[in-house]
Amino acid sequence: MRRALIAVMFAAGASAQSLIDPGQVSAALGEFAPRPGDVLLRCEVVPAVPMLDFAFRFRAGYTFRLPAAQYQTFGHTWFVLTKITPLGDDRKPAYLFARTNSANIVKTDLDFEVTGRYLLGEGRYAAEATLYDDSNRTCKHEWQIDASLARNERGVQLSLPPFTVRDLPGLRSSDWNRPSGSASLTILFNAAPLSPRRARLRPADRNLLLSALAAIVGRVPAASVRLVVFSLEAQKELFRSDRFSLGAIGQVARAIDALELSTVDVHVLQNPSGHIDLLASLINQELRSPAPAGAIILLGPVSRFDGKIPEGSLEKRPAASRFFYVQYIPNPRRILPPADSGADEVPIARGRPATPGAGSQSGSAGSTGSNSSGSAAPSPPQHTNESTDGSTASSPGGRGSRGGRGVPPPVSAPTGQHDTDVINAAVARLKGRTLVVHTPADLAKAIGLLQHGR
Repeated sequence: MRRALIAVMFAAGASAQSLIDPGQVSAALGEFAPRPGDVLLRCEVVPAVPMLDFAFRFRAGYTFRLPAAQYQTFGHTWFVLTKITPLGDDRKPAYLFARTNSANIVKTDLDFEVTGRYLLGEGRYAAEATLYDDSNRTCKHEWQIDASLARNERGVQLSLPPFTVRDLPGLRSSDWNRPSGSASLTILFNAAPLSPRRARLRPADRNLLLSALAAIVGRVPAASVRLVVFSLEAQKELFRSDRFSLGAIGQVARAIDALELSTVDVHVLQNPSGHIDLLASLINQELRSPAPAGAIILLGPVSRFDGKIPEGSLEKRPAASRFFYVQYIPNPRRILPPADSGADEVPIARGRPATPGAGSQSGSAGSTGSNSSGSAAPSPPQHTNESTDGSTASSPGGRGSRGGRGVPPPVSAPTGQHDTDVINAAVARLKGRTLVVHTPADLAKAIGLLQHGR
Protein backbone atom coordinates (compact mmCIF):
# COMPACT_ATOMS: atom_id res chain seq x y z
CA MET A 1 0.00 0.00 0.00
CA ARG A 2 1.07 3.64 -0.36
CA ARG A 3 2.91 4.29 2.87
CA ALA A 4 2.61 8.08 2.66
CA LEU A 5 -1.12 7.69 3.23
CA ILE A 6 -0.33 6.99 6.88
CA ALA A 7 1.41 10.38 7.20
CA VAL A 8 -1.53 12.09 5.54
CA MET A 9 -3.90 10.29 7.90
CA PHE A 10 -2.13 11.55 11.00
CA ALA A 11 -1.95 15.04 9.56
CA ALA A 12 -5.72 14.94 9.02
CA GLY A 13 -6.31 13.92 12.60
CA ALA A 14 -6.92 10.32 13.71
CA SER A 15 -9.34 7.95 11.98
CA ALA A 16 -12.49 10.08 11.79
CA GLN A 17 -13.16 12.10 8.65
CA SER A 18 -11.29 15.38 9.02
CA LEU A 19 -10.48 18.43 6.95
CA ILE A 20 -6.94 18.31 5.60
CA ASP A 21 -4.58 21.12 6.45
CA PRO A 22 -3.95 23.14 3.27
CA GLY A 23 -0.26 22.32 3.55
CA GLN A 24 -1.06 18.59 3.24
CA VAL A 25 -3.41 18.84 0.26
CA SER A 26 -0.71 18.36 -2.39
CA ALA A 27 0.62 15.25 -0.67
CA ALA A 28 -2.89 13.79 -0.35
CA LEU A 29 -3.69 14.45 -4.02
CA GLY A 30 -0.44 12.83 -5.05
CA GLU A 31 -1.15 9.72 -3.02
CA PHE A 32 -4.65 9.32 -4.45
CA ALA A 33 -3.67 10.01 -8.07
CA PRO A 34 -4.07 6.98 -10.39
CA ARG A 35 -0.94 4.88 -10.87
CA PRO A 36 -0.01 2.06 -13.23
CA GLY A 37 -1.07 -1.24 -11.71
CA ASP A 38 -4.01 0.18 -9.77
CA VAL A 39 -7.00 -2.18 -9.89
CA LEU A 40 -10.56 -0.89 -9.95
CA LEU A 41 -12.59 -1.90 -6.94
CA ARG A 42 -16.20 -2.88 -7.51
CA CYS A 43 -18.35 -0.50 -5.49
CA GLU A 44 -21.54 1.49 -5.34
CA VAL A 45 -21.59 5.00 -3.89
CA VAL A 46 -24.73 6.44 -2.35
CA PRO A 47 -24.55 10.17 -1.52
CA ALA A 48 -26.46 11.21 1.60
CA VAL A 49 -29.10 13.85 0.96
CA PRO A 50 -28.24 17.08 2.84
CA MET A 51 -30.50 17.42 5.87
CA LEU A 52 -30.93 20.27 8.29
CA ASP A 53 -29.96 19.29 11.83
CA PHE A 54 -31.00 20.75 15.18
CA ALA A 55 -27.98 23.06 15.30
CA PHE A 56 -29.13 24.51 11.96
CA ARG A 57 -26.39 23.09 9.72
CA PHE A 58 -26.72 20.72 6.78
CA ARG A 59 -25.44 17.20 7.35
CA ALA A 60 -24.36 15.38 4.20
CA GLY A 61 -22.01 12.59 3.25
CA TYR A 62 -21.65 9.31 1.39
CA THR A 63 -21.69 5.54 1.74
CA PHE A 64 -19.38 3.28 -0.27
CA ARG A 65 -20.88 -0.20 -0.63
CA LEU A 66 -18.18 -2.76 -1.40
CA PRO A 67 -19.13 -6.34 -2.30
CA ALA A 68 -17.67 -8.45 0.50
CA ALA A 69 -16.78 -11.19 -2.00
CA GLN A 70 -13.81 -9.04 -3.06
CA TYR A 71 -12.18 -9.70 0.33
CA GLN A 72 -11.15 -13.18 1.34
CA THR A 73 -10.16 -12.20 4.87
CA PHE A 74 -11.23 -9.74 7.53
CA GLY A 75 -8.99 -6.99 8.88
CA HIS A 76 -8.69 -4.48 6.06
CA THR A 77 -8.26 -0.70 5.95
CA TRP A 78 -9.94 1.81 3.64
CA PHE A 79 -8.92 5.43 2.98
CA VAL A 80 -11.25 8.00 1.44
CA LEU A 81 -10.29 11.42 0.11
CA THR A 82 -13.27 13.70 -0.54
CA LYS A 83 -13.04 16.95 -2.49
CA ILE A 84 -15.94 19.40 -2.08
CA THR A 85 -15.95 22.43 -4.37
CA PRO A 86 -18.45 25.30 -3.89
CA LEU A 87 -20.30 26.12 -7.13
CA GLY A 88 -21.03 29.75 -7.91
CA ASP A 89 -18.51 30.93 -5.32
CA ASP A 90 -14.79 31.69 -5.54
CA ARG A 91 -13.83 29.67 -2.46
CA LYS A 92 -11.21 26.99 -2.90
CA PRO A 93 -12.18 23.32 -2.65
CA ALA A 94 -12.14 21.67 0.76
CA TYR A 95 -10.57 18.24 1.22
CA LEU A 96 -11.58 15.69 3.83
CA PHE A 97 -9.64 12.55 4.65
CA ALA A 98 -10.98 9.47 6.40
CA ARG A 99 -9.54 6.14 7.48
CA THR A 100 -11.79 3.20 8.30
CA ASN A 101 -10.79 -0.26 9.41
CA SER A 102 -12.70 -3.50 9.81
CA ALA A 103 -13.48 -2.80 13.46
CA ASN A 104 -15.46 0.32 12.54
CA ILE A 105 -17.08 -0.81 9.31
CA VAL A 106 -20.72 -1.74 8.76
CA LYS A 107 -21.05 -5.31 7.45
CA THR A 108 -24.24 -6.34 5.67
CA ASP A 109 -24.93 -9.79 4.28
CA LEU A 110 -23.20 -9.06 0.99
CA ASP A 111 -21.43 -5.72 1.37
CA PHE A 112 -19.01 -3.71 3.45
CA GLU A 113 -20.19 -0.13 3.94
CA VAL A 114 -17.68 2.71 4.36
CA THR A 115 -19.44 5.88 5.45
CA GLY A 116 -18.37 9.50 5.85
CA ARG A 117 -20.27 12.54 7.07
CA TYR A 118 -19.60 16.27 7.03
CA LEU A 119 -21.39 19.59 7.59
CA LEU A 120 -22.24 22.22 4.99
CA GLY A 121 -23.48 25.76 4.80
CA GLU A 122 -26.17 26.60 2.31
CA GLY A 123 -25.15 26.36 -1.34
CA ARG A 124 -24.45 24.05 -4.25
CA TYR A 125 -21.29 21.94 -4.33
CA ALA A 126 -19.47 19.48 -6.55
CA ALA A 127 -18.27 16.42 -4.63
CA GLU A 128 -15.67 13.87 -5.61
CA ALA A 129 -14.73 10.94 -3.36
CA THR A 130 -11.96 8.43 -4.01
CA LEU A 131 -11.68 5.27 -1.92
CA TYR A 132 -8.41 3.37 -1.75
CA ASP A 133 -8.00 0.04 0.05
CA ASP A 134 -4.95 -1.77 1.38
CA SER A 135 -4.76 -3.99 -1.73
CA ASN A 136 -3.97 -1.18 -4.23
CA ARG A 137 -7.56 -1.01 -5.46
CA THR A 138 -9.50 2.20 -5.98
CA CYS A 139 -13.07 3.39 -6.47
CA LYS A 140 -14.15 6.90 -7.39
CA HIS A 141 -17.48 8.69 -7.60
CA GLU A 142 -18.59 12.25 -8.42
CA TRP A 143 -21.89 13.96 -7.66
CA GLN A 144 -23.43 17.35 -6.95
CA ILE A 145 -24.88 18.56 -3.65
CA ASP A 146 -27.72 21.02 -3.23
CA ALA A 147 -27.82 22.19 0.39
CA SER A 148 -30.89 24.39 0.49
CA LEU A 149 -33.75 24.99 2.84
CA ALA A 150 -37.06 23.31 2.15
CA ARG A 151 -40.14 25.45 1.82
CA ASN A 152 -41.17 24.97 5.45
CA GLU A 153 -37.58 25.69 6.63
CA ARG A 154 -37.09 29.06 4.96
CA GLY A 155 -37.48 30.95 8.21
CA VAL A 156 -34.54 29.12 9.78
CA GLN A 157 -31.42 31.18 10.42
CA LEU A 158 -28.51 28.87 9.64
CA SER A 159 -25.50 28.72 11.95
CA LEU A 160 -22.91 28.11 9.21
CA PRO A 161 -22.15 30.70 6.50
CA PRO A 162 -22.97 29.77 2.90
CA PHE A 163 -20.43 27.58 1.04
CA THR A 164 -18.81 26.40 4.27
CA VAL A 165 -17.47 22.86 4.61
CA ARG A 166 -16.97 21.57 8.15
CA ASP A 167 -15.86 18.23 9.49
CA LEU A 168 -17.28 16.52 12.54
CA PRO A 169 -17.29 17.07 15.53
CA GLY A 170 -19.27 20.16 14.78
CA LEU A 171 -20.68 22.02 17.82
CA ARG A 172 -18.51 25.10 18.19
CA SER A 173 -19.14 28.15 20.34
CA SER A 174 -17.74 30.35 17.56
CA ASP A 175 -20.77 29.51 15.38
CA TRP A 176 -23.08 31.36 17.75
CA ASN A 177 -23.30 34.97 18.83
CA ARG A 178 -25.96 35.08 21.52
CA PRO A 179 -27.62 38.48 21.77
CA SER A 180 -27.19 40.15 25.13
CA GLY A 181 -30.17 40.53 27.43
CA SER A 182 -31.02 42.17 30.70
CA ALA A 183 -32.37 39.04 32.41
CA SER A 184 -30.73 35.71 33.13
CA LEU A 185 -31.82 32.43 31.57
CA THR A 186 -32.09 29.02 33.23
CA ILE A 187 -32.26 25.78 31.24
CA LEU A 188 -33.30 22.58 32.99
CA PHE A 189 -32.25 19.84 30.59
CA ASN A 190 -33.75 16.34 30.96
CA ALA A 191 -31.25 13.83 29.55
CA ALA A 192 -33.49 10.99 28.37
CA PRO A 193 -33.95 8.74 25.32
CA LEU A 194 -35.80 10.40 22.48
CA SER A 195 -38.37 7.62 22.52
CA PRO A 196 -40.13 7.06 25.86
CA ARG A 197 -40.27 3.35 24.97
CA ARG A 198 -36.48 3.04 24.84
CA ALA A 199 -34.36 2.38 27.92
CA ARG A 200 -31.00 3.34 26.41
CA LEU A 201 -29.91 6.88 25.59
CA ARG A 202 -28.10 6.46 22.26
CA PRO A 203 -25.33 8.75 20.94
CA ALA A 204 -27.77 10.05 18.33
CA ASP A 205 -30.24 10.94 21.11
CA ARG A 206 -27.57 12.75 23.08
CA ASN A 207 -26.32 14.69 20.07
CA LEU A 208 -29.74 15.80 18.90
CA LEU A 209 -30.48 17.14 22.37
CA LEU A 210 -27.08 18.82 22.64
CA SER A 211 -27.62 20.42 19.23
CA ALA A 212 -30.97 21.79 20.41
CA LEU A 213 -29.30 23.04 23.60
CA ALA A 214 -26.60 24.80 21.58
CA ALA A 215 -29.23 26.46 19.37
CA ILE A 216 -31.19 27.75 22.38
CA VAL A 217 -28.13 28.96 24.28
CA GLY A 218 -26.73 30.54 21.12
CA ARG A 219 -29.91 32.34 20.06
CA VAL A 220 -32.00 33.30 23.11
CA PRO A 221 -30.98 36.70 24.61
CA ALA A 222 -29.67 36.48 28.17
CA ALA A 223 -27.35 38.26 30.55
CA SER A 224 -26.15 34.85 31.74
CA VAL A 225 -27.17 31.21 31.42
CA ARG A 226 -27.57 28.67 34.20
CA LEU A 227 -27.66 25.08 32.92
CA VAL A 228 -28.81 22.13 35.01
CA VAL A 229 -28.76 18.68 33.41
CA PHE A 230 -30.77 16.00 35.17
CA SER A 231 -32.24 12.56 34.64
CA LEU A 232 -35.76 11.72 35.74
CA GLU A 233 -34.95 8.08 35.01
CA ALA A 234 -31.96 8.03 37.38
CA GLN A 235 -33.57 10.54 39.77
CA LYS A 236 -30.46 12.69 39.99
CA GLU A 237 -28.75 15.85 38.83
CA LEU A 238 -25.92 15.24 36.38
CA PHE A 239 -24.36 18.64 35.71
CA ARG A 240 -24.73 22.23 36.90
CA SER A 241 -23.11 25.46 35.77
CA ASP A 242 -24.27 28.91 36.86
CA ARG A 243 -22.30 30.64 34.10
CA PHE A 244 -22.68 28.21 31.24
CA SER A 245 -21.17 28.84 27.82
CA LEU A 246 -21.09 26.64 24.74
CA GLY A 247 -17.38 26.11 25.22
CA ALA A 248 -18.34 23.71 28.03
CA ILE A 249 -20.69 21.56 25.97
CA GLY A 250 -18.12 18.76 25.93
CA GLN A 251 -18.44 18.59 29.75
CA VAL A 252 -22.19 18.18 29.35
CA ALA A 253 -21.65 15.37 26.83
CA ARG A 254 -19.33 13.56 29.24
CA ALA A 255 -21.83 13.88 32.09
CA ILE A 256 -24.55 12.37 29.91
CA ASP A 257 -22.25 9.61 28.69
CA ALA A 258 -21.57 8.62 32.30
CA LEU A 259 -25.28 7.96 32.77
CA GLU A 260 -26.18 4.27 32.79
CA LEU A 261 -29.90 3.86 32.10
CA SER A 262 -29.60 0.20 31.16
CA THR A 263 -29.13 -0.70 34.83
CA VAL A 264 -31.57 -0.09 37.64
CA ASP A 265 -30.44 1.36 40.95
CA VAL A 266 -32.19 -0.12 43.97
CA HIS A 267 -32.78 3.33 45.42
CA VAL A 268 -34.73 4.29 42.28
CA LEU A 269 -36.93 1.21 42.63
CA GLN A 270 -37.54 2.02 46.28
CA ASN A 271 -38.69 5.55 45.46
CA PRO A 272 -41.37 5.36 42.73
CA SER A 273 -42.16 9.07 43.08
CA GLY A 274 -38.52 10.13 43.06
CA HIS A 275 -38.78 11.63 39.58
CA ILE A 276 -41.50 14.00 40.81
CA ASP A 277 -39.43 14.92 43.87
CA LEU A 278 -36.41 15.69 41.71
CA LEU A 279 -38.36 17.78 39.22
CA ALA A 280 -40.11 19.76 41.97
CA SER A 281 -36.80 20.32 43.76
CA LEU A 282 -35.07 21.67 40.66
CA ILE A 283 -37.96 24.00 39.84
CA ASN A 284 -38.27 25.22 43.43
CA GLN A 285 -34.57 26.09 43.51
CA GLU A 286 -35.28 28.48 40.67
CA LEU A 287 -38.44 29.83 42.26
CA ARG A 288 -36.66 30.53 45.56
CA SER A 289 -33.69 32.23 43.95
CA PRO A 290 -33.15 35.78 45.27
CA ALA A 291 -32.67 36.85 41.63
CA PRO A 292 -35.06 34.64 39.60
CA ALA A 293 -34.30 34.11 35.94
CA GLY A 294 -36.45 35.93 33.45
CA ALA A 295 -37.12 32.66 31.64
CA ILE A 296 -36.85 29.07 32.85
CA ILE A 297 -36.76 26.60 29.97
CA LEU A 298 -37.27 22.89 30.51
CA LEU A 299 -35.75 21.06 27.57
CA GLY A 300 -35.97 17.40 26.62
CA PRO A 301 -37.89 14.65 24.87
CA VAL A 302 -41.39 13.73 25.94
CA SER A 303 -40.92 11.80 29.16
CA ARG A 304 -42.31 8.34 29.83
CA PHE A 305 -43.37 9.62 33.26
CA ASP A 306 -46.93 10.91 33.25
CA GLY A 307 -49.01 11.93 36.23
CA LYS A 308 -49.78 15.11 38.11
CA ILE A 309 -47.70 17.36 40.32
CA PRO A 310 -49.05 17.14 43.89
CA GLU A 311 -50.70 20.25 45.27
CA GLY A 312 -48.31 22.35 47.29
CA SER A 313 -45.16 20.76 45.84
CA LEU A 314 -44.23 23.85 43.80
CA GLU A 315 -43.51 27.34 45.13
CA LYS A 316 -45.37 30.37 43.85
CA ARG A 317 -44.04 31.57 40.52
CA PRO A 318 -42.44 35.05 40.60
CA ALA A 319 -44.23 37.51 38.35
CA ALA A 320 -40.99 38.29 36.51
CA SER A 321 -40.29 34.67 35.56
CA ARG A 322 -41.82 32.72 32.71
CA PHE A 323 -41.71 28.97 32.22
CA PHE A 324 -41.41 27.13 28.93
CA TYR A 325 -41.19 23.45 28.06
CA VAL A 326 -39.41 22.77 24.76
CA GLN A 327 -40.71 19.24 24.29
CA TYR A 328 -39.17 17.10 21.59
CA ILE A 329 -41.41 14.41 20.10
CA PRO A 330 -39.80 12.18 17.44
CA ASN A 331 -41.42 12.24 14.05
CA PRO A 332 -41.16 8.67 12.69
CA ARG A 333 -41.90 9.92 9.19
CA ARG A 334 -38.91 12.26 9.15
CA ILE A 335 -36.05 10.53 7.35
CA LEU A 336 -32.81 10.77 9.30
CA PRO A 337 -29.33 10.26 7.82
CA PRO A 338 -28.74 6.49 7.66
CA ALA A 339 -25.43 6.70 9.53
CA ASP A 340 -26.48 9.35 12.03
CA SER A 341 -25.13 7.47 15.01
CA GLY A 342 -23.93 10.78 16.33
CA ALA A 343 -20.73 9.27 17.70
CA ASP A 344 -18.68 11.89 15.87
CA GLU A 345 -20.77 14.93 16.73
CA VAL A 346 -19.35 16.36 19.96
CA PRO A 347 -15.66 16.51 20.89
CA ILE A 348 -15.24 14.43 24.03
CA ALA A 349 -12.03 13.57 25.79
CA ARG A 350 -12.44 9.86 26.41
CA GLY A 351 -11.44 8.64 29.82
CA ARG A 352 -12.78 8.69 33.34
CA PRO A 353 -15.96 10.79 33.63
CA ALA A 354 -15.66 14.11 35.39
CA THR A 355 -16.44 13.98 39.07
CA PRO A 356 -19.07 16.19 40.69
CA GLY A 357 -17.74 19.56 41.73
CA ALA A 358 -18.81 23.05 42.58
CA GLY A 359 -19.87 25.06 39.58
CA SER A 360 -19.46 22.20 37.15
CA GLN A 361 -21.14 18.91 37.87
CA SER A 362 -23.12 17.42 40.69
CA GLY A 363 -25.03 14.28 41.49
CA SER A 364 -24.95 11.17 43.57
CA ALA A 365 -22.15 8.67 43.18
CA GLY A 366 -22.52 5.40 41.36
CA SER A 367 -24.54 4.33 38.36
CA THR A 368 -28.24 4.74 38.68
CA GLY A 369 -31.09 4.45 36.25
CA SER A 370 -34.07 2.46 35.23
CA ASN A 371 -35.31 0.51 32.26
CA SER A 372 -38.67 -0.11 30.77
CA SER A 373 -39.08 -3.51 32.31
CA GLY A 374 -37.58 -3.21 35.76
CA SER A 375 -38.49 0.22 37.08
CA ALA A 376 -41.59 1.39 38.81
CA ALA A 377 -42.17 4.09 36.23
CA PRO A 378 -45.49 4.16 34.39
CA SER A 379 -45.90 3.28 30.75
CA PRO A 380 -45.32 5.94 28.07
CA PRO A 381 -47.93 8.73 28.15
CA GLN A 382 -50.82 8.49 25.74
CA HIS A 383 -51.48 11.33 23.36
CA THR A 384 -54.25 13.67 24.36
CA ASN A 385 -56.36 16.20 22.50
CA GLU A 386 -55.51 19.01 24.90
CA SER A 387 -54.62 22.16 23.00
CA THR A 388 -51.28 23.89 23.47
CA ASP A 389 -49.28 26.85 22.35
CA GLY A 390 -46.73 24.59 20.74
CA SER A 391 -45.16 25.51 17.46
CA THR A 392 -46.85 24.24 14.36
CA ALA A 393 -45.47 21.14 12.76
CA SER A 394 -43.86 21.24 9.37
CA SER A 395 -45.70 20.84 6.10
CA PRO A 396 -44.48 19.01 3.01
CA GLY A 397 -41.71 20.77 1.13
CA GLY A 398 -41.77 20.96 -2.63
CA ARG A 399 -38.39 19.41 -3.33
CA GLY A 400 -39.16 16.45 -5.58
CA SER A 401 -36.66 13.67 -5.07
CA ARG A 402 -35.15 15.54 -2.13
CA GLY A 403 -38.25 14.99 -0.05
CA GLY A 404 -36.49 13.55 2.99
CA ARG A 405 -37.29 16.78 4.81
CA GLY A 406 -40.39 18.85 5.24
CA VAL A 407 -42.77 15.95 5.88
CA PRO A 408 -45.89 16.39 8.00
CA PRO A 409 -46.02 15.23 11.62
CA PRO A 410 -47.12 11.69 12.40
CA VAL A 411 -50.79 10.92 12.82
CA SER A 412 -50.24 10.50 16.55
CA ALA A 413 -48.97 14.06 16.89
CA PRO A 414 -51.49 16.46 15.32
CA THR A 415 -50.45 20.03 14.69
CA GLY A 416 -50.75 22.22 17.78
CA GLN A 417 -51.03 19.35 20.25
CA HIS A 418 -48.59 17.76 22.66
CA ASP A 419 -48.14 14.67 24.77
CA THR A 420 -48.76 15.24 28.44
CA ASP A 421 -46.01 14.11 30.76
CA VAL A 422 -44.92 15.07 34.27
CA ILE A 423 -42.81 17.99 32.99
CA ASN A 424 -45.72 19.35 31.00
CA ALA A 425 -47.92 19.02 34.09
CA ALA A 426 -45.42 21.04 36.14
CA VAL A 427 -45.13 23.76 33.51
CA ALA A 428 -48.93 23.95 33.20
CA ARG A 429 -49.18 24.34 37.00
CA LEU A 430 -46.82 27.30 36.72
CA LYS A 431 -48.95 28.77 33.91
CA GLY A 432 -46.12 28.20 31.47
CA ARG A 433 -46.12 27.25 27.83
CA THR A 434 -45.27 24.00 26.05
CA LEU A 435 -43.53 24.34 22.68
CA VAL A 436 -43.64 21.09 20.71
CA VAL A 437 -40.67 20.30 18.46
CA HIS A 438 -40.65 17.58 15.79
CA THR A 439 -38.14 19.06 13.32
CA PRO A 440 -35.36 21.68 13.19
CA ALA A 441 -37.87 24.10 11.64
CA ASP A 442 -40.10 23.63 14.70
CA LEU A 443 -37.15 24.36 16.98
CA ALA A 444 -36.40 27.55 15.06
CA LYS A 445 -40.01 28.67 15.56
CA ALA A 446 -39.82 27.84 19.25
CA ILE A 447 -36.60 29.85 19.60
CA GLY A 448 -38.32 32.78 17.89
CA LEU A 449 -41.01 32.70 20.60
CA LEU A 450 -38.39 32.38 23.33
CA GLN A 451 -36.49 35.37 21.94
CA HIS A 452 -39.56 37.51 22.45
CA GLY A 453 -40.52 35.92 25.78
CA ARG A 454 -43.94 34.84 24.56
